Amino acid sequence: MAYYTIAHVLQARDSFNGKQLGSANIHPSQLANEVWDYIFFPEKSYPLSSTDISHSTLDHLRNEFQYWYPINLHSSEKDLISNHLIYSLCNHIVIWPNHSEYWPRSFRNFITLLEAIEKFSADGIRLVLATHVVNTGSFFPVNRGICLSSGKLH
Repeated sequence: MAYYTIAHVLQARDSFNGKQLGSANIHPSQLANEVWDYIFFPEKSYPLSSTDISHSTLDHLRNEFQYWYPINLHSSEKDLISNHLIYSLCNHIVIWPNHSEYWPRSFRNFITLLEAIEKFSADGIRLVLATHVVNTGSFFPVNRGICLSSGKLH
């Protein structure tokens, strides 16, 4: 998801194979690991030795990412709990271990994992999350979705 915050600058519109460069005119081979680190990690400095991409271009990419991340809302239905939302949560924690503001959080009229465990037990939650039967696996009193948000909890 983080890539989508800068994809419009790296890729030409309607170009999904990478053959048409976007407005930044950056070839995929120029995107060294240090370049990605500079874009996605605020504490990283400009990678002088590993790129010929201009400082202003990389600053533009960094600013785009910082504007759109963290996402304010990521909502989904219960059928994606066991794959997409868990994958999203794990990826964010692994990529940004020191930036918890990027981690998804549950809040509002949605039940958090800890609340669900307290209410239904850990084994009950494991059983429901392990099921592949979408419509019969709801342990929620009301048909609720799961909301992952990186906004502050109120």
